[in-house]
Amino acid sequence: MSVSFYLGNLKDGVTTIDFVKDLDIDMSNGKARMVLNALGIPDTDDRCGQMDRVQFANLCASWLQQHIGRRSAKIEESVTRGAFGATFIDCGVPEGYINQRIRQLSEAPRAADDGNVIYWA
Repeated sequence: MSVSFYLGNLKDGVTTIDFVKDLDIDMSNGKARMVLNALGIPDTDDRCGQMDRVQFANLCASWLQQHIGRRSAKIEESVTRGAFGATFIDCGVPEGYINQRIRQLSEAPRAADDGNVIYWA
């Protein structure tokens, strides 16, 4: 499963979103959770959410400013074998992964010329 990020316009001002543009930013569920949690955005079971485009870009820019010169930690790969034969593989992330993704999330909505909300699903 993965989480993708999009721009849209709130149709009814509250919940209905008209699609505007795919931001071409995709992450696995676990990595999206890691990035959104770093921004202070709470977890949801379905990994879906939305935020005002400018507010989201400013949140990302603020996080980046607070972490100037500090790269996010590397997370090593790991393999866990379950008691009944299941194997769980975490591919880890390189040093600076969260910085890179938040920078990407900050720039994409600022460069767009349409859409008042960023949403992920």
